[in-house]
Amino acid sequence: MGWYTAFLTSEYGCISDTSNIYASILYIYDFDDFEFPNVITPNGDGLNDELDLQTYFKTCEEFTMYILNRWGNVVYEQTLNSTPFSGITEGGQELEEGVYFYKLVVSDSTDDKGVKTGFIHIIR
Repeated sequence: MGWYTAFLTSEYGCISDTSNIYASILYIYDFDDFEFPNVITPNGDGLNDELDLQTYFKTCEEFTMYILNRWGNVVYEQTLNSTPFSGITEGGQELEEGVYFYKLVVSDSTDDKGVKTGFIHIIR
């Protein structure tokens, strides 16, 4: 983000006037400025079937959200521009109804400020 200046040079060497523009990125939120639902109902009715983290966490920063079962095993991993979590493991198996845990990590973070944890309840 910032001010940018540009000009054009023609094939004959003529130079245009310069233009200045301020470029900004839409939807930049601080890591603490968002919350997302902790219940999904992946039953195919088109309502709340998946958790599309990018709908809530509107950022250009790289992130990884890990979905873990009660034993702490990672059953799903979502990154920037990947498929949203819909109650199915990365291997394509349907997860049982119940409570799963998440750990959201922002890649640029070097401390615990870039980490959120919580739970997601799957109801079918």
